[in-house]
Amino acid sequence: MLDKLDKRLSKDGLIFITGFSVKDTSFFKYKRNWTTVGENSFTDNKGNYRTFLKPNEILNLFKNYNIIHHWEGLGLKHKHGNSSYEQHELIE
Repeated sequence: MLDKLDKRLSKDGLIFITGFSVKDTSFFKYKRNWTTVGENSFTDNKGNYRTFLKPNEILNLFKNYNIIHHWEGLGLKHKHGNSSYEQHELIE
């Protein structure tokens, strides 16, 4: 992924990333039910993938970039349609 970003990002370009943390409760669902394809990465073998980041892992991945914002924690409570409220562990 980083190789592709390096090739496409202009010199003064910005990258915005929001991802799920391994602390998110959905991590265990994917780990249990989907096929592991990498460290904390899973597929349903239908073209769908989920990758979860460890705490501060994003800082290591982008250590050669000028990081202007970094945050990890619980996102806003929300719901989808008539479902119950949920809250995710996010990394920006």
